[in-house]
Amino acid sequence: AEPRAALGERGNLEAPDYWLGVQIAVASPALLSQLQLEYGLTVTHVFPESPAAAARLQLHDILTRLDDRPIGEPEDLVRGVRAAILNFP
Repeated sequence: AEPRAALGERGNLEAPDYWLGVQIAVASPALLSQLQLEYGLTVTHVFPESPAAAARLQLHDILTRLDDRPIGEPEDLVRGVRAAILNFP
């Protein structure tokens, strides 16, 4: 899977206020199997001085949940971050 910039780049017109500062890709089936996970996203890049860096996300971290919601696709992370920022379910 190709890496995706979660919530775009800073200044992206689609999500200017929701920049997380991380690139992600859907974790490979082999990696998920090795880690005994059903789903997850692999962190492929963390931008310096970003919210992701401040949260101490690191290269190759596997993201599986956000606020008790499963995240297996990049869009799941986007929706979860937006919901957390806007404070709605």
